[in-house]
Amino acid sequence: MDICFDNVGGAIFEQMAWLMKGGGRLMPIGFTSGQIASAPTNLPLLKDYSIVGAFTGAWQDKFPDQSARMNEVLAQLLAEGEIRPHVDRVLPLERVKEGIAACREESCSKSGRATPSEEKLDAVNHN
Repeated sequence: MDICFDNVGGAIFEQMAWLMKGGGRLMPIGFTSGQIASAPTNLPLLKDYSIVGAFTGAWQDKFPDQSARMNEVLAQLLAEGEIRPHVDRVLPLERVKEGIAACREESCSKSGRATPSEEKLDAVNHN
């Protein structure tokens, strides 16, 4: 991998550390798994990549204009198909437990999104 933003931590961060390409950037930005990220320090040295911590919440507070611009650029790149994030699955909110279980069983990419059901979206849009 050339660039990885890891907000999960723990075993996922360790796996990403092994998959990085030379010249890449591994960026821990959180640890939603509850496990602090760690990796053997010889990996970035031998594979020639960087680990750069980024506490995005503090950065957004300190640099709101740059943060807004970054979000605009990312949205534009996404809309133009220049970046294509992997979406493992999208589940309705009613199936959130299934999604969490899949992540625990490592049968998903460890990132996801819970969405309201179509009925609930229609109800919100009509009120």
